[in-house]
Amino acid sequence: MDKKAAASELVPGILVFCVIPILLYVTGIGCPIKFWTGVSCPGCGMTRAWLAALSGHLDLAMMYHPLFWTVPLIVVTAVFHKRIPRRLYVATLIVCMVALLVVWACRLFAPDAWATVTGDEHVRDVVSVGMPRWLEWMAG
Repeated sequence: MDKKAAASELVPGILVFCVIPILLYVTGIGCPIKFWTGVSCPGCGMTRAWLAALSGHLDLAMMYHPLFWTVPLIVVTAVFHKRIPRRLYVATLIVCMVALLVVWACRLFAPDAWATVTGDEHVRDVVSVGMPRWLEWMAG
C-alpha cells in the first residue's frame, strides 16, 4: 500500500474524530451515553483528565480518569494494527477495555472512594447516575 492510499484511509477517521465531538458540544448533548441513559460512560472524565495532564496537573488528571494515559496506547495500536502482531493488537485492546470497564464499575458503585480532597476543597468524582438529559430537556 502506498502512502497516498494509507493517508486516504485515515481521513474518514480523522473527520469523525473531529466533527462528532464538535457537534455534541454545539448541540449541548456532551456525552451521548449520559444524555440518553443518565449514567456516565466508562470514558467519563477523559477530556478533563487530558486537559489537566497537558496543563501539568497529573494528580488532577488521575482524579478525573485514572486510565487517561491509555488513549495514546489505543490510538497507536489502532493506527499501526497492520504492523504489529495480531495477538499483541487484540491483547492490548482487551486489556484496555477490561481495565476501563473495571474502573468505571468501581467509580459507579463506590464514588466516594474516588473523590479527592485538595486543600480545603472536596472534589466529587465526575462519574454519576441521574435523569437522562433528554428527559430533562422535554420536561423543561
